[in-house]
Amino acid sequence: RKTNGRPLSVTIVGSGFAGCAVARALAGRSHNVTVLDRSIAAGASGGPAAVFYPALARESTASGRWTLLGSLFLASLFSQDENIGLKQDLGGVIVLGDEPAAVLSPPEMGRPVSAEEAGAIAGIPLTRPGFFFQHGGWVHGSSWCSSQLRHPGIRFLPGTVQHIERKGDHWIVRGETGEILAESELLVIAAGESLLKFVQTAWIPISRIHGRMIHHTALPRPKVVVFGDTTLAALDDGSAPLGSTFEKEKARLSDDEAVAA
Repeated sequence: RKTNGRPLSVTIVGSGFAGCAVARALAGRSHNVTVLDRSIAAGASGGPAAVFYPALARESTASGRWTLLGSLFLASLFSQDENIGLKQDLGGVIVLGDEPAAVLSPPEMGRPVSAEEAGAIAGIPLTRPGFFFQHGGWVHGSSWCSSQLRHPGIRFLPGTVQHIERKGDHWIVRGETGEILAESELLVIAAGESLLKFVQTAWIPISRIHGRMIHHTALPRPKVVVFGDTTLAALDDGSAPLGSTFEKEKARLSDDEAVAA
């Protein structure tokens, strides 16, 4: 939208990775941003270890190059001075697989590794070859989201958004009792599956994918993130979270189902 240099008022529904990144980018362009959510990183982004690494591509495509550049941007973003001191580990990610060969651009993103080399990098025994992404890692979700909202052009308001409506050239965002939470010229919805409750976005096809993270103190602590059938990382508190995603469209998993998965 053309603004002729005039700052706009923007409401963002959702304070996970997507919502906070958009909020910081817009505030950096002098727009006035309000972020609404139950709490900061109230959903999946609030996990203790959000793992990031580029997706492998079997051939060089525009979307594949876009993903790789996005991964480089994330690595650069997490290593900026303002993020130093956050709970994170940018030492890399090993993705296990029997066919790790892939087209990478730029090539310095990573390299194929044998099972022996993968184990040496991770510092734990591994029995499968894979691919080592040197620019991957994990970051503490709620800490990073909170850091992005610390900007004079952003205000965070706790609340549950129940209804949105358009009135003239403004958006009105209402809470559970119909109270007005925010009014703005632009509206961004970055609220995951919650967008299905709004008339304006209920048509968007999305799939629910739920998962489970279990903290172990007895598991071996890898030097880098290891991603295979599940994901294993090492946190500063001495635990090694083991996590994965599970069946689509299944709202909850029992403990037995989680262990079996």
